[in-house]
Amino acid sequence: MKNLEKAVLAAVSYYDIFEYPLTSWEIFKFGYGKCDMGNMKNKVSDVHNILVSSNILKKSLQQKNGFYFLKGRKDIVETRRQRYLLAQKRWKKLQRITTILQVIPFIKMIAGCNNLLINNIKPESDIDVFIVVKSGRMWITRFLVTSLVSLLGQWRHKDRISGKLCLSFFVTDDNLNLKKISKKPYDIYLNNWILLTAPLLDRGIYTKFMLENSWTKDSVPNALSYLPVGYERKIKKILFLDWLRIICERILSGKLGNSFEKIFKKIQIGKMRGKGLDVIISDKMLKFHEVDRRNEFREKFEINLNKVIGVS
Repeated sequence: MKNLEKAVLAAVSYYDIFEYPLTSWEIFKFGYGKCDMGNMKNKVSDVHNILVSSNILKKSLQQKNGFYFLKGRKDIVETRRQRYLLAQKRWKKLQRITTILQVIPFIKMIAGCNNLLINNIKPESDIDVFIVVKSGRMWITRFLVTSLVSLLGQWRHKDRISGKLCLSFFVTDDNLNLKKISKKPYDIYLNNWILLTAPLLDRGIYTKFMLENSWTKDSVPNALSYLPVGYERKIKKILFLDWLRIICERILSGKLGNSFEKIFKKIQIGKMRGKGLDVIISDKMLKFHEVDRRNEFREKFEINLNKVIGVS
C-alpha cells in the first residue's frame, strides 16, 4: 500500500469516529502520516486521482454527493448536513457573546474550536471555546469571562450543557505551544484540535499560535489554518467597549492588578476541583477536562484503520 493511500484511509478513519464524511479537499488537508503510515506531502490533484484510481481505496471507501466515508456508513452524509444547519445557529450565538466579551481586559484571543470549526454539532453539544489571555493576568481574566458568561446564562456548568459555552481551556500568550500536553505515543486528537481553531476575536495571537504549534505539520503536512473561517466569523469592534477594555487594562496593569490577580486566584483555586490526570491548574494554563477522551479516540481510530487496512 502506498503512503498516500494509508494517509487517505487514516483521515477518513479518524473522522468516521465523529460521523463526519470528508470531501477530497478535506482528505488532502487531514491526511495523516503518523504511526508508521508514512508521510503525505502531496497535491490536491494527487489525492483526487488516487481516490478515483486506487483499487485498495475502493475496497474500503464509498462516495456519495462528493463525500467519502468507510463502507457501510453512507448515513453519515445526511448526518453531516443536519449538523451543519445546527452549527450555523451556534456560530451566531458565539459571535454575539464574543462581541460582548471584547470589553473584558487582557483577552488576547477568543477562538471557536473542535467540531464547531467543521460544523459538526450535535443538539446536545456545548460550544467549545479556546481563550488566550495576557501573561500574569490569567485569574482576573478568567474570573471576569466566567462571571459575564454566567450572567448571560450561557456558561456550561454541571448539567447545563446544550448550546452553552464550554470555558474549560485558557492559556497565556507566552504559553502557546501545546506539544507539552500531547499524549504518548501520539495524539491525533490534539493534533486535529489545534488545526480546528479559528479566532472570532484576535489581538495579534492567532498567527503566533499556529507558528508555535507548527509541529503538527509533522503528521498533517498539508493542513491549512482556519484563518478564512476566522475572518468570516470575526466580530466587529465596538469602540465604546474597546475603550472600556483599554481603560481597565491600564488601571489593572500595575501593582493594583497584581493584587487583584492574587485575590482572584485565591477565590477560584478554592472552588476548583482538580480531579483527573488531565486537569491542569496553573498561572499559565487552565484546562478543566476531567474526562479527557484522547486515548479513547486514538484507540477507536486505530480500530477503524486496522479494519480498512486489513480489508485492503
